[in-house]
Amino acid sequence: MNREQFGIETYIPMRNWRFEQGVVKRALETYGADLLKRAFDECFRTYRPSREFPLLTAGFCVAYRINSIMPKLQAEEKRKQDAVTIPVNGGMCTKEVAGWL
Repeated sequence: MNREQFGIETYIPMRNWRFEQGVVKRALETYGADLLKRAFDECFRTYRPSREFPLLTAGFCVAYRINSIMPKLQAEEKRKQDAVTIPVNGGMCTKEVAGWL
């Protein structure tokens, strides 16, 4: 995504590769792949590169940015799940609702 969005060809990890592998692995175990991908998409959407920090690393995203993004994404996910699991009209069909009214 750094190449696509910022034109950066060479990826330089935050600290080192083991650090990045560790934080990404913990984030995957904590949040799951789908939420983590959505969080990275949000990080890249809102990140503004500077001369000092021209690219966005996975380590930086997980260590500093995802903590502020993930609660919103988790709330959206919970709303979606609740909308699917909560039956409309208490589970009554149209005829039952009409009879009840």
